Amino acid sequence: MQFKDDGQFVTTPDNVKIYFETDGNPSKPPILIVPGLGGLEETYNHVAERLKDRFFIVKIDGRGLGLSDKPEGMYSIDMLAEDVLAILDQLGIQKINILGHSLGGFVAQQFYNNHPDRVNSIILVSTNCGYGDPKAVLPPKAEIDRFNEVLDPAAPDFAQKALAKTLMCYDKSFVMSQEGQKAITEVAMMSKERVVYESLVKRGDGGWKFKNFDNLPKIAVPVLVMHGDSDQLVPIANADIFASNIPNCTKVVFQSCGHHPFIEKRDDFVKTLGDFVNQVSA
Repeated sequence: MQFKDDGQFVTTPDNVKIYFETDGNPSKPPILIVPGLGGLEETYNHVAERLKDRFFIVKIDGRGLGLSDKPEGMYSIDMLAEDVLAILDQLGIQKINILGHSLGGFVAQQFYNNHPDRVNSIILVSTNCGYGDPKAVLPPKAEIDRFNEVLDPAAPDFAQKALAKTLMCYDKSFVMSQEGQKAITEVAMMSKERVVYESLVKRGDGGWKFKNFDNLPKIAVPVLVMHGDSDQLVPIANADIFASNIPNCTKVVFQSCGHHPFIEKRDDFVKTLGDFVNQVSA
């Protein structure tokens, strides 16, 4: 697996080093991408490559992931949001278009709660208003437990359970396609190299405690919600909750798409993102 590793680090106030990479011209409208629970900034390389002529793209390895430090203790969503602030301050960016996928969507929401004056727009991808929020729609507990199960490659049912997990993350049509199998394998290889299970537990703890439904009507910037219609990890009903409670919200649903539209629907995802930030920045 070849990684770019051409980025830089910022040291947060609590002395944690967070890794990030940038692409494009700093004078262009900035888009900062916050990956999900175990997502790496590398998985957004194709997004940055196609948008860097029009925007300044910042991709981060969240606390506990990739090249970022993996400190002891649990990581709150508020903590992850303040890591974003440290990056913005180091780059001298005053206002950001912040994109958050899945748990990264919690970070984007909390960053706005903490620093509304630093946000130009919010892009929420395959996320909800918090795993700990009673208003959020979650998968059945049995499915959550199945997804969280640590698999033993030597077990006789490993292949069956691995496929079941994969089908929770991606639409079946994508999983069964040659393009999908190549992309999924690439992501799996990245994760094998740079994602530590213990860090997922630390990051997930903050997600299970996050609640943000009551703050949705207070969001005063444009919001784009992107969601796959067959997302099993974060049911699509959550997109409707955002659209119904955020004053200036645009909802885009990708057909035959699971939890990762930036992988499963690359062309549509990049176009939708680019058009939205162009309009907001005009």
